Amino acid sequence: MEVKENNVVESEFLTKKMTSLFWKYCLYSLGGIGFQAVACIGNGIFVGNGIGPLGLASISVIAPFWLISVGLWGMFGLGGSSLAAIKLGNGDVEGAKKVYASTMIFVFLFCVIVDAIVLLNLDAVLTFMGATPEILPMIRSYVFPWLFGHPFCIVASVATFFAFVAERPRAVSFALNIPAIVSIALEYYFIFVMKTGLVGSAITWVIAVGCAIILVPYLQLTNSVFKLNASHLKINFSLVLESCKIGFVLFILQVAAIVSTIMINNLIISNGGTELDLASYAILNAYVAYILIVLTQCFTSAIQPIASYNLGAGKYSRMADVIKIGMVQGSLIVLAILTFEFLMSDHIIGFFAGGFVPLVEATKATMMIMLPLFAFGNLAAIVSGYFAATKNIKLATLNGVTKSFVFLVPLLLILPNFFGLKGVWLAMPGSDLLAFIVALICVVREYKKLRSMQNMESNLTI
Repeated sequence: MEVKENNVVESEFLTKKMTSLFWKYCLYSLGGIGFQAVACIGNGIFVGNGIGPLGLASISVIAPFWLISVGLWGMFGLGGSSLAAIKLGNGDVEGAKKVYASTMIFVFLFCVIVDAIVLLNLDAVLTFMGATPEILPMIRSYVFPWLFGHPFCIVASVATFFAFVAERPRAVSFALNIPAIVSIALEYYFIFVMKTGLVGSAITWVIAVGCAIILVPYLQLTNSVFKLNASHLKINFSLVLESCKIGFVLFILQVAAIVSTIMINNLIISNGGTELDLASYAILNAYVAYILIVLTQCFTSAIQPIASYNLGAGKYSRMADVIKIGMVQGSLIVLAILTFEFLMSDHIIGFFAGGFVPLVEATKATMMIMLPLFAFGNLAAIVSGYFAATKNIKLATLNGVTKSFVFLVPLLLILPNFFGLKGVWLAMPGSDLLAFIVALICVVREYKKLRSMQNMESNLTI
């Protein structure tokens, strides 16, 4: 990056052809997050085959911890990096550094305090989240070590957002994929050789996510735009608050997902389901659907710095281009992967079920009801990420909660009364369809608005 005479920070976000720029950041993001997804899938296979259905049932209760973690690093990472990118687009390099420093210091202290509170009330929290007496000790054995590593994992994940803004996507990819590969081998060793149960799974999660903290010294020691000096090492709470306002939608999105996950866990049992049904839901929610969520994160990671930078520089035509390319091509890829998962459902589910035929059959039957419209509903997450990156908090929040809360919760309260356990599964495609309609309306209106604003650009590029 370099600061021009007009005080605009020159960057490939402002000049490079949009299609190649979008896919460059998507692929680097996929190179990092993708390996973490592989580690997550490996976790499901190892838990399913090495621990069994009770281990998978435990994962369905543990999953909200993962979601809240994603929500925290999304709130601080997307919010802080978007604000920094907008400032860089305006030429305010010093302001961007202050955003980075304040965010990183605050997020670590915040997570230490929150995790300590959870540890002091651990059994009550786990019971509230749907843990039955049979699986509570197993879940506790996972969450206890996980919470100790969690603050470092959040800092590491937030650093990846800023590294993207600093135009270091390759470093992000390496910082994520090498630990993920190592964690896969370690988890196999812990579960099958050392017989550590879910404790080993927790440790390897921390390794897979937390080792990206190496990006913090990397950004400091290289000639990056976020290289700090001693004067930056203090918290500017007004910048933290502004960052949180931008990124809060991603936190709300995950909180909504947590609420719905806890509701579903409890509704499964109250509507005649068993630990087998909890295990089926865990396979679909924590692994099969997670693959699609990871792809969505890659698209959002690519869209966010491009949109924020160009908003700061007033390049509205490029913002319209990233909407068109990101939303259309991203949704088509997610749809293609979902189709593949359905075609290969027997094999995919079999990996996680450990050859336990009743679990395979139950999970496949649930999948046919629960996931057909998932790719369409996931458009709402991409749209929400774009609006968050461009500081349109209202539309970001709206699209962030439609799929997993606004539409899903009422359907979960209504449909099981008529269809029992099947009604729990039917609520999900219903919310996907309604969320897709809302997202489509919002993105079409935004695209038309940006195209009409092209005459405001000082240098129109087609």
